[in-house]
Amino acid sequence: PKKSHCSVMEFTAPEGSVYLPIWMIDNLGLDPQGDSVIELTTVSLPKGQFVQFQAHETKFAMLNNPRVVLEKNLRSYSCLTVGDTIQIEFANHIYKLDVTEVKPFMPRGNAPAAISIIETDIKVDFKEPRDYKEWQKKNKGKNFNTKAKEEVKQDEEEEDDFGVIIDPIKN
Repeated sequence: PKKSHCSVMEFTAPEGSVYLPIWMIDNLGLDPQGDSVIELTTVSLPKGQFVQFQAHETKFAMLNNPRVVLEKNLRSYSCLTVGDTIQIEFANHIYKLDVTEVKPFMPRGNAPAAISIIETDIKVDFKEPRDYKEWQKKNKGKNFNTKAKEEVKQDEEEEDDFGVIIDPIKN
């Protein structure tokens, strides 16, 4: 069976029940209607120092500042588990990113590597997106603009200003 990690956000579910976010239901292959049985175990996770992601779409890497988009969305997560796919929402699109590596790695039986990301500064790395080779063939001969067509004010304190999507310029 698939294993993942999470933390308790609130104690509002009826006794014997848990509420899980849809991304975790998908990761664990559970029934979204709520008819699945899961086993919960309490574990302590090390504070994360490093995580590597692999986007499903090159489109995520083409965002003006994917690290900022990721950082703002990671606030919704308490821990990361190798093998999980997290969902990042930006500009009315959901990007999926696989967690491919975490450090420190602390072996715990047959459980996958996992880290806590609460109140930590983590180094982030990205592997080549899953669809990159296909995307490269499809976009051969196109140049990509490194500046957005419209200037966007970068106000770090404003929650909705993550960046912009970079559009290709056709030759």
